[in-house]
Order: sequence, then structure tokens, then C-alpha cells
Amino acid sequence: MPANENKATQGFQITREYHGNPRSLRMEIAAIIGQAVMADATDPTKGIVASGRFEGFLTRPVVDGAPALSDIVFPGRGPLPFTMGHEAQVVLADEVEMEGEDYIVESGTGALAAVSAVGKKITPYQGKWRETQSGEVPFFVVQAVLTSLDSENSFRIRATAIR
Repeated sequence: MPANENKATQGFQITREYHGNPRSLRMEIAAIIGQAVMADATDPTKGIVASGRFEGFLTRPVVDGAPALSDIVFPGRGPLPFTMGHEAQVVLADEVEMEGEDYIVESGTGALAAVSAVGKKITPYQGKWRETQSGEVPFFVVQAVLTSLDSENSFRIRATAIR
């Protein structure tokens, strides 16, 4: 597994699965595992990393181009990434843990901070999670601030779905 892919999976983890059906959306941009994906307002079969109706978390990264031959030939190297322009699987979760600026808005409007994150309702914004703003629909609430698994990140959050 490439080092950057491993780093991304440390930054996001589904800790309690939602037992619903996964959904497939066509992804036309590169994205990392666990990225928050919304359905495009004009084409509901297309997944976007923006603001909108939250559809789920990517189960594998989305990359530009086909997998390397070595990844296809040698088994046991982990699941292959999705290819841009093709369908990618997204799933919902009852509980997730995430950390770092790949997943959390840490500065600007709606930024989360370790000292005040617990109890905040959060919403996806451009593929990351931030405190819910006026007019936005919250999808998760922060339950705990945890010790970061990566020394480059300042904090990790555990959030549960609002159902």
C-alpha cells in the first residue's frame, strides 16, 4: 500500500457501520478514502466533493488512471482504488473517527477546534466536516475529542450520525 494511502486511512475510520445498502456514484475527481461525497444537484448519479446532499463516505480512494499492473498481478496488496470517471462506492456510517485537514475544516468558517468540538453538529463542506452553519443540514454530532494517531494532526474526533 502506498504511504500516502496508509496515511489517509489513519485519518479516517468507520467505527460503527450503518447497515444500509452502499451506493455507487460516478466520481470525476480524485479523492481519498473516507472523503464525504455528495450527489450532484443536476446529475444525481454523479458524486461530488462539495456541499449538498450527503450520500456517504468513499470506501476506497479515487485515482486518475488505471491501477498499476503489479497491483493487479500480485494479490494481497489491498483493494484497488476506484478510477476517475467510473463509479465509486459510498457508504453511510453510524459512527466515524477522523483527523487532519483532509477530513476536518480546521480554520475559517465552521472550523472545529479540540477545545470546543464536543457536542457540535457537523456538516460536510467541500468534502470535509465543519460545524453546521445556518441553513445547512447537520448529519453528525461530535461525541469526543481523541488523541491524534498522526503527530502532524492536532486532534481526532469521534462523531455519531444524527438519525
